Amino acid sequence: MPRKTKKLEKTKKLSSKKVVGVKNKSSQSRLKRGIKKIKAAKLKLICGKKDIELKTKNHLLKISKKRLLVYIVLMIALFSVIWGFSSLKAKSMGREYSTIISAIGENKKALEVSRADAAKEDLLTKENSFIEDFNAKIKDVDFEKLSFEKNIPILMYHYIEPESPTQSSLRRALGVTPENFDQQMKWLYDNGFETLTLSEYFSLIAGQKDIPKKSILITVDDGYRDFFENAAPILLRYNMTATIFIITDLIGSSAFMDWDQVKLLSDQGFEFDSHSLTHPNLRNAIDDKLKSEVVDSKKKIEEKTGKNVNFFCYPTGAYDARVEKAIRAAGYRGAFTTMNGYKVSNKNMFELPRIRITHTMSLDGFAWAVNSVGQNF
Repeated sequence: MPRKTKKLEKTKKLSSKKVVGVKNKSSQSRLKRGIKKIKAAKLKLICGKKDIELKTKNHLLKISKKRLLVYIVLMIALFSVIWGFSSLKAKSMGREYSTIISAIGENKKALEVSRADAAKEDLLTKENSFIEDFNAKIKDVDFEKLSFEKNIPILMYHYIEPESPTQSSLRRALGVTPENFDQQMKWLYDNGFETLTLSEYFSLIAGQKDIPKKSILITVDDGYRDFFENAAPILLRYNMTATIFIITDLIGSSAFMDWDQVKLLSDQGFEFDSHSLTHPNLRNAIDDKLKSEVVDSKKKIEEKTGKNVNFFCYPTGAYDARVEKAIRAAGYRGAFTTMNGYKVSNKNMFELPRIRITHTMSLDGFAWAVNSVGQNF
């Protein structure tokens, strides 16, 4: 082939390549623009979707707020209905409770009358054998001039009554139910203990006589009617006795024994001693008041029972040297405190201790308290 012809073909090929190169650049440019449009459309689609989701969330939130508001209104309405119903029910229950308490009070009064009648009948039908007057034997004995020291359990009670919703917390704390009192007395009886009155016990000391083994002294403060109704019949059943310290100006009032009941028990061998006229704190009493509380109460009991009163029990357990002096001057042979203990001697005749018995004491605790004394005779 001629050299000129080859050169021409070569030129055509180069021209053809240039044209192809131009076409490729144009395609790439269009491709890039297409890709950009696709990306833009995709982005727009994503944004649109997010916008739809946001709008949906806002719509649901609005619906939730409305529902919550409806729920709150319904709850308030429901609470109002319940509160109104509860108020009506509470008023109704209050009236029912008042009726129940009133009924309890009426039944209690009827029961008290029935118990008093039953106790009186039991005492009247009991054989009234001759009872030695130990009170008179020691009325002039000065025990502080003797020499003795004994250990003996001296039990201290207050209320002997069933528990009830009308009891105060103090009354319940100081009380013992008749059932528990019966168990305690039965335990003493079954274990060979012998009860003595205070004057009987101290008359044995004054006469330097043998004191029965397992002797025990039972004291009951204040003179409540429940002693006559509940405690005395139980004691008589086990052939036991006790000493009762009475507040003389309260005898005959609603919660206390009357003088006929006191006399009836005294004739059956129970001892009655003084717990003052009105149960004041004697440390705060002026001299005239102090003298009246200790002297006049003694005279009143002696007048009603016909027996000497030899012992005094400090109201609320409060005393001092001035009160002790007034007790001695009034002719008492000794005085009892609320202090816990069991030692009796010529050195503490006006500070005699006792063992408090309360509603929380179990029968085992009672037995332990009695047995732990370690008596000497």
